[in-house]
Amino acid sequence: MNANRNKNLIFLLLISCFLAIASCSTDEQSEMIEISLDKSTLTLVLGDTETLTVTPSSNQIEWISSNTDVITVTNGVITAVGLGDAIVNAKIGNSRAFCEISVIETPINVTGVTITEEEVILTVGKTKKLEAVVGPEDATYKNVRWSSNKPQVVFVDDLTGEVTAKALGEATITVTTVDGGKKATSLVKVWPALNLHRPHNETPLTLDPTDSEANTHFSWIPFEGTTNYVLKLSLSEDFSSPLYQKEVNGSSVDVSSYEFNEMIKQIPGETVKVYWTVEPKDPIQVVGETRYLSVAADRNEYLRLSPATAVNLTASKGAGEYQYSVVAGSGTSSINTVPLTAPLDPNSLIASIMTKNSTVQSTLSIFLMKADGTEVGSVTSPGTNASTSWLESAINAKPVLAGSSWGEPGDYLRLSFSGSGQLEMNALHFRPMNYQEIKDNYVPEILQLVSKSGHTTLETIAENHYKLRTTGSDPNATTSKLKASLPDGACILTFEYKSNTQMGNNLQLFLGTPTQGLAESRSLKLGTVPASPEWTTYRADLTPGITGWRWGVAGSYIRMDIGEKADYEIEIRNIKIVYKN
Repeated sequence: MNANRNKNLIFLLLISCFLAIASCSTDEQSEMIEISLDKSTLTLVLGDTETLTVTPSSNQIEWISSNTDVITVTNGVITAVGLGDAIVNAKIGNSRAFCEISVIETPINVTGVTITEEEVILTVGKTKKLEAVVGPEDATYKNVRWSSNKPQVVFVDDLTGEVTAKALGEATITVTTVDGGKKATSLVKVWPALNLHRPHNETPLTLDPTDSEANTHFSWIPFEGTTNYVLKLSLSEDFSSPLYQKEVNGSSVDVSSYEFNEMIKQIPGETVKVYWTVEPKDPIQVVGETRYLSVAADRNEYLRLSPATAVNLTASKGAGEYQYSVVAGSGTSSINTVPLTAPLDPNSLIASIMTKNSTVQSTLSIFLMKADGTEVGSVTSPGTNASTSWLESAINAKPVLAGSSWGEPGDYLRLSFSGSGQLEMNALHFRPMNYQEIKDNYVPEILQLVSKSGHTTLETIAENHYKLRTTGSDPNATTSKLKASLPDGACILTFEYKSNTQMGNNLQLFLGTPTQGLAESRSLKLGTVPASPEWTTYRADLTPGITGWRWGVAGSYIRMDIGEKADYEIEIRNIKIVYKN
């Protein structure tokens, strides 16, 4: 009896194992199946049904709706039961396929269609995308199809509406709405091209409006004996609002650098993309190519002279837009510029003027005058040397400009000569310093020691010269605040010192800014400072603090922690920030 019971048990166990293996096999197979749906997106009207088909077909598909208030699904049959969006998920094992469904109310039918351009002119090989406007704006189905009656002349992409000119002639392009079959047409004409020569598309052009001989040369191949053309410059290829246009009799024309500069200097950006083309003035079926130049404008405001203000001199206009010939009489002579039309760039600190053919035996003084005639200050150039080529006189006006209000619209300059003779002048303006000039003209601000810790005594020996004695742990002294922000490149703290002993526990600098106090996380540990009975220069690179904590703006200051011991005797003088090199 027990033997039979055991046999039955073993049989049942074998059957269970077989079923489990079979089940696993089935699951593994289902996991391996990759399925797809015949539709990935659908738009249904409320109440509509649609059937989704699964590939490969299977009777084991599980259908799931992400929102049963919008879509219900049974064996692939979808029913739109509410407005909104839902996703239908077909699942077998670990394989899934999805269809995104939108349910809308009764569709809004298309009533008409138009093409934004009724006529287009192209040359062979050119393309253009036509745009269709389907009405009403809220129509449910706004899909369109495009066709050409002469695809050998103008080919059109049936889905995108992009036309390509294949041969000379004309073709009618038709757009048809999928809903309602509404139509509209556009006539595309393919004309021969008028070929442009110079300048080429890749030509970089940097303008110099002060050079009377500088110009940009445009040229093209004449078409069938036509000699009358119109040159157009524009910021776009449609030339609907040209920056410039000029009638030309011939096949080339020069545009002066000054003219070009005036066109684009008010357009933002380092460089400006300027398109150009030529059109025949006569009504013939020719269209010009389009090219462009990357143009860099000179955005300085050059100052013209006002001859009516001349005292004891004459000023005549030279060949360039900002060029003058000045003849000064004996004694003091002067002439004013025309007023500024825009605020002076605050970085423009150099009064620059080009001179040549000078016979004036004196220096030139430049007085900065407010609009009401008040004198702000003056700068003086070195002597003007005779030269057959243009030489720049660059005068640092920063000492006068700093803290003044000069440079507002209406302000002007007065040029004064103390000798006699003739001087050619050009390109009078203010420009920024370059790096070397900034470096050469930078006068470091001397920092004072203004406070100390309780374990430090501070004695002023002379101007910018101090004696420190440490009396306990954590001795330190704090500098005055920077009156002006540091220029780029100034990052080296330097001072001279004498010390009776080595500062073996490190010199540590805490860097404070106007908006942040002192903190250990904003400090630089500089290592041992050796003893020195003689004056020794110490240099520390503050770059990590300048780049990491924006130290160096006006109002920044330093606390110098001098080791951790008493009985140091240290003299320090001339604390300042200088350039690395």
